[in-house]
Amino acid sequence: MTAFRFPAKMTAFRFPAKMTAFRFPAPVIVIVLVCLGSAEELSDMATMTTDEFIRYYGYKAETHDVTTEDGYILQLHRIVKEGGPPVIFQHGLLGASDSWVLRGPKSDLSFMLADEGYDIWLPDCRGNMYSQRHVNLTTADAAFWDFSWHEMGYYDMPAVVDHILNVTSYKNLVYLGHSMGTTMFYVFASTRPEYNEKIALSFQPGAYRLCFSHVPRRHHQTPRQQCQEYRANVPETRYYGDTAPEELVE
Repeated sequence: MTAFRFPAKMTAFRFPAKMTAFRFPAPVIVIVLVCLGSAEELSDMATMTTDEFIRYYGYKAETHDVTTEDGYILQLHRIVKEGGPPVIFQHGLLGASDSWVLRGPKSDLSFMLADEGYDIWLPDCRGNMYSQRHVNLTTADAAFWDFSWHEMGYYDMPAVVDHILNVTSYKNLVYLGHSMGTTMFYVFASTRPEYNEKIALSFQPGAYRLCFSHVPRRHHQTPRQQCQEYRANVPETRYYGDTAPEELVE
């Protein structure tokens, strides 16, 4: 059995001097080093943005800014497939565009469709971690937060659809919404009927049952955990950022 001797510099881990000669089987050392490497990788993934996830998995990514009719500046992330039919993946409540890319190729539908040649677009709703800008307001203004899924459907969706069709030169696109993304679509389709011909096909499932065991915890909190986080410290949550008005925090 191969033995391992700790280098002298590893006494900084506060091993007693006599333990520097402690012998571990080589397979144990290999397992420890692999685990340490995996932990470091997971730590890096925990801070990745949507476009960083896309590039991490080997795909071309773009980030676009879109300004709505009422002044909100939204961010769109794109898994680029030039010339491919455009598909929108719209996240749900408490979510963001990164929810579509966490599990990676062969698991996330966004990557699977990209592999089939579709041009994937991942919009972020007003107020979430990627879309906290406005032409006149800041997140410290109460007026910035005076919206609901109605405004997201009435203002955000037309701006997003127009931008995507303008960039891709397609006349229509496919829409896939999850949870609140479904509600937004029905507001959009019913209050903006002139856009109906721009939607080739739409899917609105309310929920998915998937395995997220390998995804960093920051990206897959349970609804209960997220509600607890809201109650404990609203300014630090995904939706309110760091500068929510005091009247919203109370």
